[in-house]
Amino acid sequence: MEKTIDVLGVGNAIVDCLSFINDSDLQPMRLSKGMMTLITDEERLVLNAAGQPEFVRSGGSVANSIANLSALGGKCKFIGKVANDEAGEQFAEEMSQGNIVFDTAPE
Repeated sequence: MEKTIDVLGVGNAIVDCLSFINDSDLQPMRLSKGMMTLITDEERLVLNAAGQPEFVRSGGSVANSIANLSALGGKCKFIGKVANDEAGEQFAEEMSQGNIVFDTAPE
């Protein structure tokens, strides 16, 4: 029997967005500067109005680990839930570009 996957990762499929905005734009949302915070889609729209993200990449601790293992030559697969939206498409595309099997259907 041929081994097709070396490592399977199951985790949160997250898209990281880094933006440069003023401190005053963070205060109404009670966000701390320099911190990672999970936010709702509505909160994302408010922040995007203050300044478009400079850096947008797929992430999540397990997905990042799988991406690094794949880059080192491992045959990897990732399982995680994504939405049927632009961020979900970006996550799936970046997994594919990293030679990572990601066949979870978007919801």
